[in-house]
Amino acid sequence: MRLSTTAMILSVFFISYIAVESKKMNIEELKKMSKPMMNSCQKKTGVKTEELEAAEKGTFPTGNKPLMCYFRCLAVMFKLTDKDGNISLHHLLHQIDLLVLDEIAAGVNDMLQYCFENTPKLEDSCEYIYELVICMHKRNTEMNFFEGSLLS
Repeated sequence: MRLSTTAMILSVFFISYIAVESKKMNIEELKKMSKPMMNSCQKKTGVKTEELEAAEKGTFPTGNKPLMCYFRCLAVMFKLTDKDGNISLHHLLHQIDLLVLDEIAAGVNDMLQYCFENTPKLEDSCEYIYELVICMHKRNTEMNFFEGSLLS
């Protein structure tokens, strides 16, 4: 089964947001449950739909603060990071194992570990989360990228 990078990113952003449930989630459930948060973050940051469409296609421009802060907003809303950009990799990996289907969890865990090890921590939390998202995309170039999940 080939998984999209979007599904992995959404699972990373969504894992800590939901309460522990008896059932692990699949990609479609993650997308559906994430939509309200994505809509809210688009409104809060003012990121343009065209910018999200470009990101869905793998275009991550430098210096686009609204787009950077959109991803940080998602991470904060899903309680993956505090407002300063502090993230606990151990906590994320544990939550992924609990809440995401096993065939997704293995890929997400690998991607997270790689990106946390290879993305320098930046002072600006928007920039740091953005660099993590870019790393996640690059780490999974062999997979289908984005399937319309970032748009409101």
